[in-house]
Amino acid sequence: MRAAGTVEVPGDKSLSHRALILGALADGPSRIRGLLEADDVRSTAGVLTALGVHIHSSDGGVTLAGRGRRGLRAPSRDLDCGNS
Repeated sequence: MRAAGTVEVPGDKSLSHRALILGALADGPSRIRGLLEADDVRSTAGVLTALGVHIHSSDGGVTLAGRGRRGLRAPSRDLDCGNS
């Protein structure tokens, strides 16, 4: 099953975490705009990066190269989730 579309929501911590995680688990690229700029959300992005997800930030938002449900790799260091 494949899903495609655009959803616009205001920046929110819980939604920002979920958007990053879902993008990481998707097969292929995801673009997210409107992420909350907070330490908790940056911690989640850092954890996903340590798990092998390529995340690129730009003025227009964040692009993730999703690795699929089984594509995350074991981290080479301890994961710091901060307060997320």
